[in-house]
This record gives sequence, C-alpha cells and structure tokens, in this order.
Amino acid sequence: MGVTTVNASYQGAVSKFASGQLLTWSTDVRNQTVGSIATTYNTSTTANAISVAASTGLRGASASLARCFLFFDLSSITETITDITLKVYGASGGGNLNDTIPVESTAWGGDGTSTSMTTAMYNDLDFSTAYGLAKTAWTGGGYNDYVLNSTAVSDANTNGYINIALIDEDADYSNNSPTFNPSTSRSYSIEFNSLLNLNKVEVTTASGFNDKILDRSPAEGAGGGFIRVNDVVLGAIGKVNDVGE
Repeated sequence: MGVTTVNASYQGAVSKFASGQLLTWSTDVRNQTVGSIATTYNTSTTANAISVAASTGLRGASASLARCFLFFDLSSITETITDITLKVYGASGGGNLNDTIPVESTAWGGDGTSTSMTTAMYNDLDFSTAYGLAKTAWTGGGYNDYVLNSTAVSDANTNGYINIALIDEDADYSNNSPTFNPSTSRSYSIEFNSLLNLNKVEVTTASGFNDKILDRSPAEGAGGGFIRVNDVVLGAIGKVNDVGE
C-alpha cells in the first residue's frame, strides 16, 4: 500500500445569522437555504469556521451557525483508494466537549468547478450522508483527525475528489436546538493556508503486492532483497498469485 498527502484545493465557510422575537433554530437558522456571509480562505488566516451561538435579550432572540467546506482534488491518484484520513489544524483553544463531524458536500460546484464560496452554498451538504464518526473535543495547536468511512472512500474512488462539510454535530448535524437562556456560544478555530499546518487528507491506496513477496522488499537487508522472481526481472512482473502490481 502507499500513502499520499493531498492538501485542500478549496477552503471556505458560510455563516447564517438570524434574530427575532419568535426565533426557531431549525426553521430560521439550521434549515435555511442561503447563508448571511460567505468566506473563501485563499491566504494564511485563522478563523472560527465552525460555530454555534444562541442568546436572548431585550429585543428578542438571536442565533448564528457557521459551516466549514473543504474540497480535495484526488485526480492525481490512479490506484484504488482504501482509506482516507482528514486532518484539520485547530489553531487554538481545545477541550470543547461538543463534537464536530464530516458530511458529504456539494459546494464548490460539486466537482470543484466553482472556486469561490457563496452564501448559496450554505445548504450544500447532505445530513443523511456522514463521511465519518463525530470527533469528541477539539484540539488546539494540533491536527484534528477524522477517519473517513467507506461511503467517503467510495465517493473518492468514483469521483476523483472528496467534497466535505465539517460541521457541529449536536446543533447542526443532529439538529438539537442550542439553549438561548442561558446563552450558547462555541466555536472551532481553524488555521487555513499555513505552510506548516496545511489542512489535508492522507490517502491510502492499494498497490498490489507493493514490491514485497513473502514480506521481503527489494531493498531489505544486505543481500536480503531481490531483483528477480523465478528468473524474471522484478520490473517485468505484473502479477503475483493473480494480484496486480
């Protein structure tokens, strides 16, 4: 097998804000089709790209929700993908006991043909298609890892890309209204386009026998490797026991 690191092609977030005397979380915030503010992260920056807030005051209630959208072009990978790990760098904080979860997205034109985040992409996600398990707590100053599931791997193999919305699990994915009184405020700070801490996926591919036979590689040990099998040069071997290179 082989592991390839692919950095995010496009990164962005869309936030929705709402206020009013009779504010309903599901109707007025979570299930809205158009957001209030859209941001495309093209330069190095830190942002609360995932957040949930709700409160009440003298003028009524207010609430907001932010979703992070990440697109990865995997077209350079020609072998069958077997595993994908999403790695998102948490800029600060940590210890947040609420969960985040990756789900299927259709933002960025679906296939990456649109390179700018728009407010219309706020609802470009599928709550019925989780791409992995929810991650409990948030790591600040380090990577937050999500092992993507077989649905995500299948989509990546079929499409040649993986399109992800990373969202709050409780208030957004599970649609549990946050409390307005007492108020709710939680956010997940993400570092974007930092050369040292790029958001990325680690993609594992199936590489046939991976140049190993009986668990011995060509370069293993002094004189312990091999360059031929049954007098056939290794580079000319296409299959071993009907397993392709």
